[in-house]
Amino acid sequence: MLGIDTTYPLVTGHYAAEMRAAAVRVHTRQLNASDQKVLERSKKILQEYRLC
Repeated sequence: MLGIDTTYPLVTGHYAAEMRAAAVRVHTRQLNASDQKVLERSKKILQEYRLC
């Protein structure tokens, strides 16, 4: 993931910093409004495609 053990370039710059910051917020459970929106969207999509 993120270029580990591949010949592709590693993710760097602004995008990488955003990803790291989002990972920290998720890990510490301090989500911002944007994170909450993504979480709600993901839940909605998962409910649509549940096979149970």
